[in-house]
Amino acid sequence: MPVPEARAWLEAIPGVGPKTSAAVLSFSNLRRAALPVDSHHHRVAQRTGLIPRTMDVGPSHAALAALLPPEWDAQQVYDDHEALMLHGQRCCYFRNPACGRCVLLDLCATGQALMSARAAPDEARTASASDRPVQPL
Repeated sequence: MPVPEARAWLEAIPGVGPKTSAAVLSFSNLRRAALPVDSHHHRVAQRTGLIPRTMDVGPSHAALAALLPPEWDAQQVYDDHEALMLHGQRCCYFRNPACGRCVLLDLCATGQALMSARAAPDEARTASASDRPVQPL
């Protein structure tokens, strides 16, 4: 059964959504090329501009899967999922992402904007401190 049909069949089961259907096909002994998208993967994809910031996680499965090369096998699709998921867990946090050590910073407009915003208060403090007259002892 092709992956889209298998996912549709699984998602017809009450309580099974896109993430679960993809996980069953990808992580089980079936080892099919189905891309699960968890919250970490979704966050990284939004921040890097792979998907719009307004896209919900449900539709993002199809949008992100469409970006993958069609010749990728199940392991390559899984590796893509794992790379984005782990990056979201270990660097691109929901609150206060660690953009200063992000390997994707050059590609990430969100990270670049956050880094600029973080640098602006530091620059203002440095400038105002250097403008103050020195107090004699």
